[in-house]
Amino acid sequence: MKRKDFLKASGLVAAGLGVAGKISAASNAAPALTTEYPFQLSSAPLICTLVPSETLGPFPSLPSGDAMYWRNNLTDAMVGLPYIFTIKVFGTNNCGIMSGVRVDVWHCNAHGFYSHYAVGGMNTGHSNQNAPGANNASLIYGRGTGVTDANGQITFTTIFPGWYPGRTWHIHFALYTGGTIGTSNGWVQNRVSQFTIPIAAKNAVLTSNAPYSLYGADPQLPDSDNVFNLPAGEWANTQLATLVGSGAGPYSSYYEVAITGTGVLPLTLIGFDGSAYGQSCLLRWKTENEMNFHHFDLEYSPDADDFEFLVRINAKGNNLSTSNNYIYEDRDRLLQGNAFYRLKMVDVDGKFSYSSVVSIHNSLKLGIRIRTNPVTDKQLVLYHPLSTGKEKVMITDSLGRSIGVGDLDRNAYFTQIDLSLCAKGAHFLIYSDGTYTQTLKFIIL
Repeated sequence: MKRKDFLKASGLVAAGLGVAGKISAASNAAPALTTEYPFQLSSAPLICTLVPSETLGPFPSLPSGDAMYWRNNLTDAMVGLPYIFTIKVFGTNNCGIMSGVRVDVWHCNAHGFYSHYAVGGMNTGHSNQNAPGANNASLIYGRGTGVTDANGQITFTTIFPGWYPGRTWHIHFALYTGGTIGTSNGWVQNRVSQFTIPIAAKNAVLTSNAPYSLYGADPQLPDSDNVFNLPAGEWANTQLATLVGSGAGPYSSYYEVAITGTGVLPLTLIGFDGSAYGQSCLLRWKTENEMNFHHFDLEYSPDADDFEFLVRINAKGNNLSTSNNYIYEDRDRLLQGNAFYRLKMVDVDGKFSYSSVVSIHNSLKLGIRIRTNPVTDKQLVLYHPLSTGKEKVMITDSLGRSIGVGDLDRNAYFTQIDLSLCAKGAHFLIYSDGTYTQTLKFIIL
C-alpha cells in the first residue's frame, strides 16, 4: 500500500498527503500518580432518587393489609402469559437496602378489568369486552401483599397485565413500614406509586399474543399519561422496570424503587470521587465498617445509563476503628470521551448496594476520540470537531516513528484512517489544528 492511501477523510481520499510540517507531541503531561489518599475527597452523594408519589387509583386493595392479600401468587384463574416481577426497595437516606418493607401490588387482568370491584363505571376494560362475571367484586386476582427479604427484594407471580383506554400499561404499588407481618397492624404508609415497562418490548408482547392481541398495541405513551407525565420524563428514571422474555413467555421484570428511609449497607462509604489523570481516569474511595464485606465491582459507562463490569477489587478487611483507602487507575479511558463510574459494594452473603455515579469529563482542549480502542481491524475512525482543511494527523509507532501523515478534508466530523501499514501493538495518533495539539494512544489487536 502506498502512503498516499493512508488517510481517508469521511471515506474519501484526503488531499495534500506527504511529509507534513512538524507536529509536536502533546504538551499536557500527565500529573504524577498520587498514592496517598487525597484529603479533598468529596463525600459520597446519594444515588437513590425518591420515587414520585402517585394516586392509589380507583381500585386499591381494601381494606389495606387485610389477611386475604398476603400472598405472592396473584394469578388465580386469570388467563394470560406467565409473568413474574421483582421489586427491590432502597432508602433514600443512604441508598441502603430496606428489608421488612410491606409491598402491596395490584393490576388489571389481560382484558383491562380490576378484581375486587364490580364491572361498570370506571371498571369497563375495553368497552366491557370479555367482561368478568357478576362475582368480580368478590375476587382478588392481580392483588397481593408481602414483605421484602434480607436483600430488600420481593417477587410476585401473576399473568402479564393488559391495558385499558385512558392509561398506559402500569402496575400499582404501595409501600409500608413498621407493622406486623400477615396483618394490617402497625403499618405506616411510606409511598404510593406505579411502574411501567419499555414501550417497544411491551407492545411486542401485546400485539403477538392472545388474548392481548384483541386490543392491539397500547397507544398511550407514558409522557402523555395522566400519572406518568409529571414530573416530565421522570418515569424513565424512577418508574421504569425491565422486561425480559420472548414468544409465549414466561416474562419477567425487575424494578428498583427508593423510598424515604435508611437502609442497610455492607459498609460505610465515606467518599467516592474521580479525576482525569492525563488520558486516564483516577478513581478514589474511602470506607469504614467493612464488617463481613467481600469486594467492590467497579462499573463503567460512557453515557451514565448502561453500566458494564470493569474490575473486581477485594476488600481490605475489618476497619471498625480505622478507615480503608482505595485507588484505581482506568488507563486511557478519556480517549473515548467522557467516563462515568459507580461502585457495586458486595457483602459476604451476596447482598449489595451501589454508590453514587462519578463523572469524569474529557477536559483536553480538543474534543477528539477514537471510536473503538483497541482497534480490531485495519481501519480506525477518529471523531473530531468540524474540520477546516488545515488539520493534520500523524500516526506513529510506540517509539514515535512516523508511519503516515496527512491533512483532513474540509467539513468533516470524522476521519477514517487505513491502518494496513501498521503492525499489531501500541501506536500514537497526533492531531493538530494549527493551534492545539493532542496525542491519543491506541492499540491494534
